[in-house]
Amino acid sequence: GIESGGGGAGGTDFVPQGGTESNVPTSTAAEVQISYLAASPPTAQLLAPPSGSILAQGASTSTLFTCTDGAGGPGISSCVDQNGIGAPVLLTSDYAGELNVPSIPGNYTYAVTATSSDGLTSTTKFPYTVAAPPSAKITSPSDGQTVALGQSVPTSFSCSDGAYGSGISSCTGPGGSGSPGKLDTSKTGTFTYTVTATSKDQQTATATSTYT
Repeated sequence: GIESGGGGAGGTDFVPQGGTESNVPTSTAAEVQISYLAASPPTAQLLAPPSGSILAQGASTSTLFTCTDGAGGPGISSCVDQNGIGAPVLLTSDYAGELNVPSIPGNYTYAVTATSSDGLTSTTKFPYTVAAPPSAKITSPSDGQTVALGQSVPTSFSCSDGAYGSGISSCTGPGGSGSPGKLDTSKTGTFTYTVTATSKDQQTATATSTYT
């Protein structure tokens, strides 16, 4: 056994059994190693419409996105878009939102924020383009033109892509005719000649010309 004796400066006196009084430190330093796992932040992914899509101006479209927990994370607590919407889709890990497309053509982003149960957040912005509709122009027949029955009248028209558009996929007159073409003058009366422009993002526009 060890018997404690009188106090000495800087420590406590101890007398080992059968020995002499000795000063020893009251405590010794020790290193403690603690192992822990640092979780990575969650991530978000846009499923629909695809990132980089070209959308019609002023339209409202549904979105679909998903959030994935980071390595070592405790799970996803919320997955919402920039409008604070994140409706869970039944039997999937996806969420539904809504994108109100601006009415002004240009390049924009749609943001989705993933939040894990430990409070880590990550916001991902997905680019998209707002395109103006195409336009069509009729050169011949001119609006209000009068022609003779059976007269040979050439037609002429063109189509142009809108601002930030994806290009023209078709530009057609009556019955899918192209330009130049020939005006139908086989009957008397007043008729409307219509040209339809369709862009690659499926927006359409028409131009009309009335002739007699």
